[in-house]
Amino acid sequence: IAEARQKMASGSFDVLIADVNLPDGSGKDFAVEVRTRYPETAVIIASGDDSAAAGADGFVQLPKPYDDHMLVE
Repeated sequence: IAEARQKMASGSFDVLIADVNLPDGSGKDFAVEVRTRYPETAVIIASGDDSAAAGADGFVQLPKPYDDHMLVE
């Protein structure tokens, strides 16, 4: 999350794909932070566990594994 925060602060991004479980924090919490700080950035929550992605506060949910075609849809 720390690296992503640095990158977000240094540029503009159209979309963020965050896994629910990240090594240094909660992907859901980070998604809320990004939505608040950068409302123009679309946020997608990815998870291999449907129960972990549940309640993702209105974020687009992407089931894992996924392929590039799913991102276009």
